[in-house]
Amino acid sequence: MTKKRFWLIFATIILTLLAGAAQSGHLFAVAGIRPNLVLIFLVVAAFFVENLFLYCLFILAATTAIRFGPGISTEALALALVALLAFAVKQRAIWPGLWGSCILIFFGTFGLYLIVAPQFIYQHLSIVLMEIGYNLVLGTILFEAINFYARRSRITI
Repeated sequence: MTKKRFWLIFATIILTLLAGAAQSGHLFAVAGIRPNLVLIFLVVAAFFVENLFLYCLFILAATTAIRFGPGISTEALALALVALLAFAVKQRAIWPGLWGSCILIFFGTFGLYLIVAPQFIYQHLSIVLMEIGYNLVLGTILFEAINFYARRSRITI
C-alpha cells in the first residue's frame, strides 16, 4: 500500500465519521428535512471502492458515527444492510456512474424507511419524497466531486 493510498483511506474514514456527526445536527436541514449524509456517502463510495473488506470498514465507521454506544441500533443495522446491497448491486449493475449512484440513493433512502419505519412512508410520503430529492442532489454533488478528484489524482481505493 502506497503512502498516498493510505492517507486517502484514512481521509475517507474521517469523512465518513464527519458525515455521521453532521447528520445528527441540523447543519444541512432545509425546511425541516435532513438528508441522510451517511447513506449518501456510503452509496457514492461504493462506486469508487473495489475492495469489499475496505468498504465494510467504511460501513463500520458509518454505523459507529450514527450511534456511538453499546448495542446495535435498528438504524445502524439497516444502514449496513442497505450499504452492502448497494455495493453488491453496483458490482453487477449495467448502469455505472452517476446514474447508478442516483438509482441506489433513491432505493437506499426508501429501503431505510421501509426497514426502520414503514408506517412513516404512507403517513408522511411528501417528507420521504423531499428527503429522497435532497439526498439525490447532495449525492450528485458528492459523486461529481469525488469523480473529479479521482480523475485528477489517478489514485483509487
